Amino acid sequence: MVEYTTITKGGIVMKRILALAVVAVVMFAMTVNAAPTILSFWEQDDPSAQVVMDVLIAEFEKANPNVKVERSHFETEDLRKNFAAAAIGSEGPDVVFGPNDNLGVFVPGGFIYSMEKVFGKDYLVSKFDANALQASMYEGLIYLLPDRNGNELCLIYNKKLIPNAPKTMEELIATTKKLQADKKADYGIAFNTVEPFFTVPFLGAFDTFVMDNPSSEKNAKPTLDSPGIGKMFAYLKGLMDDKIAPRGVDYGAAEGLFKEGKVACLINGPWSFTSYVDAGMSIGITRIPSVAGKYPTSWTAVKGYCISANTKNLELAKKFVDFMTSAESQIKLVPAHNQIPTVPAAMTSDAVTKNVLLSSQTEAVKYGVAMPIVPQMRACWDALKAVQADVFSNVIKPEDAPAKAQKLCLDALKQMGITVK
Repeated sequence: MVEYTTITKGGIVMKRILALAVVAVVMFAMTVNAAPTILSFWEQDDPSAQVVMDVLIAEFEKANPNVKVERSHFETEDLRKNFAAAAIGSEGPDVVFGPNDNLGVFVPGGFIYSMEKVFGKDYLVSKFDANALQASMYEGLIYLLPDRNGNELCLIYNKKLIPNAPKTMEELIATTKKLQADKKADYGIAFNTVEPFFTVPFLGAFDTFVMDNPSSEKNAKPTLDSPGIGKMFAYLKGLMDDKIAPRGVDYGAAEGLFKEGKVACLINGPWSFTSYVDAGMSIGITRIPSVAGKYPTSWTAVKGYCISANTKNLELAKKFVDFMTSAESQIKLVPAHNQIPTVPAAMTSDAVTKNVLLSSQTEAVKYGVAMPIVPQMRACWDALKAVQADVFSNVIKPEDAPAKAQKLCLDALKQMGITVK
């Protein structure tokens, strides 16, 4: 039934239909039937974390009616290549999640927003852990909202052989000799001797790093000719010469010795912890012990969210990544990825402090250094790998390693078209 009002003026009867209710119904119907705003989201994450991501996405959609987040999964290299290709064509997703070394491609290509431009630096500094933000920078600007901080190397020890965490390498060496005398273990510590990723933390014990200005592609300068490089290799070679550590073992061999109980301790990262527990081992996790009073320094890396420079939904993308990196969201994700969150409230939550596999990583991450993600690092890795093999196999002396490593690195950079200032 249509209601109306009759108004008499100058003898003329005017009728005005009150259609407010009808208009309201029509507008409601239009809202219900309107196509949702699509937010395209590409990620590189483990299956267990993807499940939790979907739960969080559902929460975000519920809080933001008429928004649909479309998640697509890619493996690491596929994510980097596909996003770069799409971005060049002014296409692709609104938001990308992945490791921070993507910045070495995404930033020079102009594919993503600076998060300082989107959020403001003061907000980012107030929300996130300082180390996590440092690892999210490229050329001094923050381009990624970090979700988790890890990838660090720790000392994992077999509690059946070593009940308490060794604080110093000197203590570990003494314990190793006793275990060997009692025929309980062949070695005290094992690590992948092929890849320099597993040896560079020891540079921290010799006050050395691989380059100056590691966060600047323009100004990064390899410093592999530092005497500390030779001292580190001499120390590690000494462990092998003294039968404290096995010589010439790759990742699988080192892990195998640990699982077989032939080595008391292993240097490895958080991705491996649950596999030892699942194998029935009683393990402890601690920071890599000090060498002559100075600690090795684990290198850390973060994963997090970038916003595409091509997005047509900037405010929505901003809202989404802010939600996904909130303390509440990070706490829900922690059991799925077993790495340290990046928001202080999450870092000190029960999800971390009451999970021994997580709480035992805190010190290594706290005192870690961000892994360089500039192109120069690729040349450093290759040079260190070659020289490390020569030192450990007695082809060259440790004291000759710095000069050779620096030359190999600079030669590689020249081939890459990178000039070192």
